[in-house]
Amino acid sequence: MLDTDTHSKIKIGSNRNFGLIFSLFFLFLSSFFWWFENTIYLVFFMISLFIASITLLFPNLLRLPNILWYKLSLLLGFIMSPIIMGIIFFLTVVPTGLFLRVLSRGPFKNKNLRKKTFWLKKNDNNFTMKNQF
Repeated sequence: MLDTDTHSKIKIGSNRNFGLIFSLFFLFLSSFFWWFENTIYLVFFMISLFIASITLLFPNLLRLPNILWYKLSLLLGFIMSPIIMGIIFFLTVVPTGLFLRVLSRGPFKNKNLRKKTFWLKKNDNNFTMKNQF
């Protein structure tokens, strides 16, 4: 499914950082539900405390979840990147091309599309490659 050799430049984060991030995430969820006076905030607060205590006392217990989270991120990146790039292409490049066609403009200065080539003949024969910049 995923070739780990192509992703060898991406390094997995430390177990401690993984635990701290998830602890903060559940703490954020807890405060969000506490703000809206929902009693489920206690569950998220307890989860946050549990993960924080594991992170501080036994960070090696988070190795397997950290690896699984890393693999999930690679899978999501493999799936979502082409989808997002396709959406950007179809929302920007395609409408621009259609708009230019409606205006009878385009990347070519020749309006006759039945020509064999779109090369333009230059009239300036004194062009040299010296001092290009």
